[in-house]
Amino acid sequence: HETISLPVYFSATRDRIITRLNVPCGSDKDKWLQCGAALFLKNF
Repeated sequence: HETISLPVYFSATRDRIITRLNVPCGSDKDKWLQCGAALFLKNF
C-alpha cells in the first residue's frame, strides 16, 4: 500500500504544523498532494 506524508496542523488556519503522519492513499498519491490534503487537531 502506498502512503502519503500529510502535515498535521493545530487548526484550519494552517499556521502551525504539529507533526506529519503517513496515511494510506492507494495509488492516488499525486492527486492528494495536488489538492493540498492535511489533517487538523482543532475543529473548524
